Amino acid sequence: MSFEGNTLRLLESEGRKVVRWHSALFNTALVRRGSVNDPAGLAKVLAKAVESGGFKGRDVYTALEGTNTLSRVLSLPRGASVQVPDFIAREARRLWSVNQEESLLYWQPVAGTKAQFFVLSVPREPLHALEETVRLAGLRPVGADIRPLCLARALNQGRAVAVCVEGKIIVIVVLVDHFPVLMQTHLLG
Repeated sequence: MSFEGNTLRLLESEGRKVVRWHSALFNTALVRRGSVNDPAGLAKVLAKAVESGGFKGRDVYTALEGTNTLSRVLSLPRGASVQVPDFIAREARRLWSVNQEESLLYWQPVAGTKAQFFVLSVPREPLHALEETVRLAGLRPVGADIRPLCLARALNQGRAVAVCVEGKIIVIVVLVDHFPVLMQTHLLG
């Protein structure tokens, strides 16, 4: 599930096969600057779209716009014996002024390295509002992603520059060695 502008998009799959796809229009007052503004209102649209689209499953993966999301590769200092979670939280605060009450911090090791980590900071409120919307629609949120990472995976290229323009959103992703070295989402207008 994703939304952009005044359009809610749903896709159902079985493995890597797309089973059905459906779009539904909604009042733009339900969403503000890429985030759910009225979870109950958008939940009604979502529930109706699931029913009219003939969707069978109740598990929902969502895609966030990615605005105000930050990412970076962090390297552990050589020879230092630090706890990785503490190091990542400290560096995120230092580099991005990340407030842990307002943001969620995700990280994973970079494949093939022992001391590098891909770190992602996601604003809490837009994610929680989206999860609440899914629950209010009678569905079960099982995963969330951000559009730039979805685009990076869909490219399946070692080196690439991708620009996705859709409605009032521009997503830019630069991949080097299959890794997103730059991800940006811009809202227009």
